[in-house]
Amino acid sequence: APPPMCPWSASIQGLDDAVPALVRHFQAQPKYVAPTAVSFSAAAGGAGASADELGAGGFGAVFRGKFRSLPHAVKRIKVAPIVSSAHDARLAAEMIAREIEVSLALAHVSLMPLTAFAFAEQDAVVSGLGEDELSGSPEVWLIMTEAVGGTLEKPKGPWQERLRDVSARVDVLAKVAEALVFMHASGVAHLDLKPPNILLGAGSEVWLADLGLASPVRTAAGSVLP
Repeated sequence: APPPMCPWSASIQGLDDAVPALVRHFQAQPKYVAPTAVSFSAAAGGAGASADELGAGGFGAVFRGKFRSLPHAVKRIKVAPIVSSAHDARLAAEMIAREIEVSLALAHVSLMPLTAFAFAEQDAVVSGLGEDELSGSPEVWLIMTEAVGGTLEKPKGPWQERLRDVSARVDVLAKVAEALVFMHASGVAHLDLKPPNILLGAGSEVWLADLGLASPVRTAAGSVLP
């Protein structure tokens, strides 16, 4: 198999090794928390869409949850669907680590900030999830502010009417452009720009989100990533 991209992932030989390796890699990071700090409603633990599911992608979904008893959005990335070999397990862990590292390294008013993150192993039992919910499927939880205004693809509440106005749409795009300029100046390309990844807040907040495909690029100033 090809060698691992990152030295810390060399010990990963399969799915069971992925989350422990991520824990070892990030355990000194202040925003790393135990999964018991996160809770979901019973609906969020069930299969399929629910009132608490805020969105879904290829590797997981975003649910309404609580972090230390306060409402947040939690992106739950399932490791199992992208792992079929030791090499896949290493690549999956490295991809997840890169999303976390990019989120931690970049701070901009129009980039969705990462409040905290947790790793839930197969035998994790947390409030709102049944004992078998994570069986065979370790997850990574990225804890963020809930985008109560929805997304540019599916706006909610006042944003539905607001976006009928051309000036409001221009303002959203300007904020996204500012976030991209900041990322590029920091030596990082987003690589997944689309309406579902542009999140809307309770007021005029606009956030570019989902950094799972973000990658370092060469600039005169270098990159914030290795």
